Amino acid sequence: MDRFGRIDVLINNAANFYAGFFEELSEQQVRAQIETNLFGPMNVTRAVLPVMRASAPGTSSLCPPSRARSASTSASPTPPPNSPSRASWKFSTTT
Repeated sequence: MDRFGRIDVLINNAANFYAGFFEELSEQQVRAQIETNLFGPMNVTRAVLPVMRASAPGTSSLCPPSRARSASTSASPTPPPNSPSRASWKFSTTT
């Protein structure tokens, strides 16, 4: 903010992943994954939106993890489709 005075793009690309079938993962592992993959982007977005709204209308973009992965050169691997908590955070962060 000090250097450019505004934020035009937010890329939510932070994620963690615990591999395994649902019954093999502890509640703590699933909660940690949802905390990072769902609430992490929500908290960052909540903090950045007021700054982005103050910019000129029509110049700001939010990029959810699914799109950020294709925009990032250091993207983390996509969890397999049978990951137990993948469906919940994937559904909640895809627009």
